[in-house]
Amino acid sequence: MLQKNNFTGPLPPELVSLPRLTKFSVAFNQLTGPVPNFNLKFGRENFSSNEGLCGQPMDPCVDPEEDIIRLGKIGAAVGAALFAPLGAFLDWFVFSGRKKKQEDRRHHSWIFHIGD
Repeated sequence: MLQKNNFTGPLPPELVSLPRLTKFSVAFNQLTGPVPNFNLKFGRENFSSNEGLCGQPMDPCVDPEEDIIRLGKIGAAVGAALFAPLGAFLDWFVFSGRKKKQEDRRHHSWIFHIGD
């Protein structure tokens, strides 16, 4: 029992190689990182109050790089959703203006022929 000792850092992965270990608690410390795979031999209460611990039986560990990639994908989707309609509007605005100018030139081309 190693609870309430203000231990810090990760749990050593070698702990899983102690087959005769029947009681184990590191609750109420300041441990971080993944919990070694004890094959669910020890419950959540044995690791509680260690804000930095993750993995079974605690909450899943989150890879910071995966988090950045996920946020990038969300940002790209939001950006596309916002800028696609804006791009379509600008495209319509520019090309409808050109088309109107071409129609005006054809329609008023007789003005240039009168002066000849």
